[in-house]
Amino acid sequence: MQKQSRYSNSQLHGLLLLMMSCFYNIVPLLGAQNASSTGLIEVDVGLILDLDDIQGKMSHTCTSMALEDFYASNQTRSTKIVLHPRDSRNDVVEAASAVELF
Repeated sequence: MQKQSRYSNSQLHGLLLLMMSCFYNIVPLLGAQNASSTGLIEVDVGLILDLDDIQGKMSHTCTSMALEDFYASNQTRSTKIVLHPRDSRNDVVEAASAVELF
């Protein structure tokens, strides 16, 4: 029997879109403090998902593929999102408390 999630796919994807739109508004405020030698500004983004659930696995795969496709078609971007996925192990409070600051 498949485990039911309390959040729908549309809610999770909406949250992801909100986070990404915030990213593009916040990055100019960061300046060049995370700039690499190539001038590319890398922004670390944590992604906490329940990887025991099919929806978590699909969200991780889709997010990674979407970022790859976006940067393949927008190679002139000066910023790049670097995902750091973590497994919530079905406990969001513990997963959030285990966040590492980069």
